[in-house]
Amino acid sequence: MRGIGAWSLLVLAAGLRAWGLADWSLDGDEFYVWRDVGWLLDEGDWAPGVRSHPLGYLGIAGVVSVLGMDELSLRLFPALCGTLAVAALLFGRRDVLSAGAASVAGLLAAISPWLVYHSQTARFYGPLLLFSTLAILWMLPGPRARPGWAMVAFLAAVASHPTAAVLLVGLLVSLRDESRRRGAVPRSVLVIAGLGVVAVVASGSTVLELVLQALGREGGPADYDARHFVLGLGYNTHGVLLLAGVGVLLAMFRRGQVTTALAVHAVVPAALLLVAALLGASIHQRYVLAVIPAMLLLGGGAVATGWVAGGSARLGAALLLGVGLLIPAPALVDHLRTGNRHDWRGLAAEIASRADPDTIFVVDEHSLLEEVYLPPEAGFADMDFFEEPLKEERWFEGFVNNRRDCWVVLKASRLGGAYEGRTMSWVGEHFEELLRWGPPPGFLVRHDNRLVVFRRREQDG
Repeated sequence: MRGIGAWSLLVLAAGLRAWGLADWSLDGDEFYVWRDVGWLLDEGDWAPGVRSHPLGYLGIAGVVSVLGMDELSLRLFPALCGTLAVAALLFGRRDVLSAGAASVAGLLAAISPWLVYHSQTARFYGPLLLFSTLAILWMLPGPRARPGWAMVAFLAAVASHPTAAVLLVGLLVSLRDESRRRGAVPRSVLVIAGLGVVAVVASGSTVLELVLQALGREGGPADYDARHFVLGLGYNTHGVLLLAGVGVLLAMFRRGQVTTALAVHAVVPAALLLVAALLGASIHQRYVLAVIPAMLLLGGGAVATGWVAGGSARLGAALLLGVGLLIPAPALVDHLRTGNRHDWRGLAAEIASRADPDTIFVVDEHSLLEEVYLPPEAGFADMDFFEEPLKEERWFEGFVNNRRDCWVVLKASRLGGAYEGRTMSWVGEHFEELLRWGPPPGFLVRHDNRLVVFRRREQDG
């Protein structure tokens, strides 16, 4: 299936990553990329994120400098990288990967809603996936192994985001192959360590600070426990983990250089992250993104091995692939409807049609409304926005009694207990729900991306 079938899968991957690319409004951390890229182009100012993982920012900035600043230009570079990552799975390392294994891996990558989402997000995920895939492929033992290029791709992945460093264990194990010179390992360690020191110094210690914050779970941008890591990884990787698990079992009982190398690339980093989470470090499931290509290839190999064996093994392989494709289907359909994002742009237009320009707004992630989507609306360039949770106690009473109207915008996914009790009791006592913006989650989809708007009751104020 390396011919027309593989190219068809690549077209499918490209189509899914292009779908809605310009339509979804910016969401969450994409705002910070919008801001930081603007600073980089307008003032030459390298924000902390740009210093700590510059490759994605520089790629996005290059596109924005040509096309101008909008949702499409911010996402075009990550989407291209995400598509090329699927191409690498489909067409890379023909010397050691069977057509079936590569095709199954490419198919799973093409339709994974998690990978589609990350490829469509204006952040570092697209280049991280691409260069991690290349590093793993080039390091696989075989006639066309390219350990030098693998290390270059690894460094590019780390420059996309430091979490790609989890690949280092598998890469060093692969370097110990007997066919390579004994001095390769220590030299590679010294080179990587030296470049790591340079990166830390160049980033103004930003990388080191982020690592220490994650380990200490204090002062960092977010706090994720082991439960969040395990459940999030299981939900978002869907059938990939199932197929990869079967691939690991096959690697244990039918040892081969390639399958063993893939198992090391996939299992060891994921296990290390799990141990770190269990020990109290703040570990998010996206930190495993760099090893997902190895998991995909393991799963593809498991299906291809069963299919080639024939008989009951072929039936088992077909069932395994069917489950792997059906599990992510509901989330993929939902993604095509909403982009798995909050519609801040649409909500801004709705607010402009209903609210007075002097309304006070208390908003979760207020910057997207305040700085991006409401200023273009006539009369809404200068509004009073406050971030949830409110930082001063006097504001709770003041906004209730203020002569101006007060609205609160919260995320439906967090109404189950993620917001502070003081905030929810205040909203429940003085506000009434005005609308829920966005479609409800689809079949079997857990995350609710609607925005809930509350307006102060008429008798209050």
